[in-house]
Amino acid sequence: ESRIDPTLQCCLGTIPTATRARMDIRKFPFDKDKFNQMAAYHFGSNWPVVYVLENGKQMYIGQTTNLLGRSRQHIVDPARVRAKWVHTLTDDDFNLSSAYDFESLLIQYVAGDGVFKLQNENKGLVSHNYYERERYQAKLSAIWPTLKKMGLVRRDIGDIKNSAHDRFL
Repeated sequence: ESRIDPTLQCCLGTIPTATRARMDIRKFPFDKDKFNQMAAYHFGSNWPVVYVLENGKQMYIGQTTNLLGRSRQHIVDPARVRAKWVHTLTDDDFNLSSAYDFESLLIQYVAGDGVFKLQNENKGLVSHNYYERERYQAKLSAIWPTLKKMGLVRRDIGDIKNSAHDRFL
């Protein structure tokens, strides 16, 4: 079991779709003196993770298989060092293809939501097809209400899909 401060955790439990795993969302301080919390995290290294760096106004969305190492790279980047939090999104079923696709979808929908200024230069890469892609994509819709509750998005995902932004999705 992780030794991460429980006040920084938000675990969703079982997603009410045809999934086999639990989607896990965690919030860590983006502070090099507290990176040990990420090191203790089950998905902190050697597992595909989609992560969100944010400071309440700007956001960067990425994916990695080494959260701790990637965070150490970002902390010295002048554009990323302004982040206050790193949120992780993953589950036991994630693989590289699903993480890349999930990152791409999240970038597109967060851009459509318009709450944060995205630092990502790409607006979500067009992804390839892979095994059970629809199941992984359904996870974004399933966790969207939690992202809303956390203040990472404002609008309903259905509203974004139906808005003028859907030409970019």
